[in-house]
Amino acid sequence: MATFFGERSNIIDMKFKEISLINKPFSLKGREFNGNSWCINELFCSKLDIANMNGLLKCNIIATPSSDDGYKNYAGFAFVNVDFNIDEYATIGSRIEKKIKILELVKMGMFKIANYENIDLKIIQDAYDECVKDKYRYEFYVKNNKLKSSPNKQYKVGFFCEWDIDFCNIYSMLYSKSEFIKKELFLSVEPALGEIAYCLEWKWLDNNLVEIWDTRDKEKSHIWSIQI
Repeated sequence: MATFFGERSNIIDMKFKEISLINKPFSLKGREFNGNSWCINELFCSKLDIANMNGLLKCNIIATPSSDDGYKNYAGFAFVNVDFNIDEYATIGSRIEKKIKILELVKMGMFKIANYENIDLKIIQDAYDECVKDKYRYEFYVKNNKLKSSPNKQYKVGFFCEWDIDFCNIYSMLYSKSEFIKKELFLSVEPALGEIAYCLEWKWLDNNLVEIWDTRDKEKSHIWSIQI
């Protein structure tokens, strides 16, 4: 199992932060494809976390039946077309084959952007190779495996994310002083909402109860809790 001890850098950092792969023109088949692409976009982006992207902030790859690159760069937001047939994609039944196809499209788009922006192509190839090595899985410990101790110091809790083409699951990870105790599903969201995994914070309320919230929600309008 491919496991990472840290997710992508916080999305508010003023450095390269995101890859987006979407199908146009809009269709119901394309909507499913767009949802499927999130985990591979994030996986690829995680491999570029410290790369020199020559000032780019976001790469927008448009999967469309077009031979024209249509390349544009608006203040660090790059846009490029890659040739794609949504009807052919819709016939793919295998989860892994869908991931392979998506990764190939991301690689193609990123190579095009790199050529336009004079970015070292080896950076893109290495990121692709690492995605293949990880077997197309985007899995990581939230906040670099940050663990918080209970008031009595008997337990520690952290979180682990599994982001796939049709789900994003976040698990609580409970440890004693000396060993791992259990892994339990805490939250399951659709792939397009998976960025919540980058924004979780938590604290112990007592020796048995943990409170969790989304740091983007300044009002803390929705708070979860788990009983240990």
